Amino acid sequence: MQRIKTLTSSDKGHMLHHNGSFNATDEWIVFDTRNDETKIGETGEIGIVNVKTKEEKIIYLTTDQTVYGPGVGAVSFHPSENRVIFIHGLLDAHKGMPYGNDP
Repeated sequence: MQRIKTLTSSDKGHMLHHNGSFNATDEWIVFDTRNDETKIGETGEIGIVNVKTKEEKIIYLTTDQTVYGPGVGAVSFHPSENRVIFIHGLLDAHKGMPYGNDP
């Protein structure tokens, strides 16, 4: 039987991508802070959490994040390097040119 372990307690979302959420040593999980999978454009943070210590860190923070963008998400650990990769919306996103559909 598989045991479930709570790793975080912050109010931020912890959205996992379907591929590459664990680093090569299975010690860290990478996530974006969405609470709704359709809201990448409104999400401005990428974080990691340690599965052993439960230490949580924000490792990327967008500048000038609004409900229109730029937005970050769908984060994974790089398959062959000690890096993370993720979608990053356009830096000049605004109401007339949002990340996705109008909010």
